[in-house]
Amino acid sequence: MNLPHNTVHIWHYRLAEDSLDLACVSAEEAGNASRFVHARHQQRYLATRCLLRQLLSRYASIAPADWRFEVNAHGKPRIAAELEVPLTFNLSVTADQIACAITSKQEIGVDIESRIPKDFWSIAESNFAVEERNWLAQAGDEQSGAETAARDRFLVIWTLKEAYVKAIGTGLSTPLTDFCILPIGSGSAQLVYSHSDREPPLPWLFKRFRLPNGVPLSVAVQSSHPLKFELRDFKLADPG
Repeated sequence: MNLPHNTVHIWHYRLAEDSLDLACVSAEEAGNASRFVHARHQQRYLATRCLLRQLLSRYASIAPADWRFEVNAHGKPRIAAELEVPLTFNLSVTADQIACAITSKQEIGVDIESRIPKDFWSIAESNFAVEERNWLAQAGDEQSGAETAARDRFLVIWTLKEAYVKAIGTGLSTPLTDFCILPIGSGSAQLVYSHSDREPPLPWLFKRFRLPNGVPLSVAVQSSHPLKFELRDFKLADPG
């Protein structure tokens, strides 16, 4: 499959739709799966790794079982081999859904989240920047469904922040209050500030999606040029 340099493919897969052939996972991945207590979590982990391998093989002439990965100091995975056409990726899982974002060269992060904690207001108070908390509180200005709107806004901010820290490769070792991301328009967002950025601030692009089941998905990409974001549903029968 051809992946233009200015394009990001975001793949969405629901575990209940069909069964992935898990034969392509590595011995290390199988060992990692065994650390999960519940069988469903083991299967979900293996399915995530298998999905990644099958997806990457659509972009390069490498068999799913032959991909090798390494991680940075904070555990962010990346492809270990040097490819003719560079690829970067990121994964996110929630309940029975998996998201995988793939692009070339740029640093990328993706987050998908369906679970709304009961104490989301207090979580926002501890982890959101002031401007983000203000945007969340504005949900109360709506005429009806204020609590539902607030929950929805919480997940939007949360997935944006998660996608960003995954993209920069530090994960939650970067305090979530050190930066501010605010939604703009119908499907974008802006990095308002980041205390950890070098000067001048790095260019970041964000894209927000709403899946058919209402689950928010956010992508963060380091790029100084406009990008095309394509959301795709993964089906085993798809040729790519």
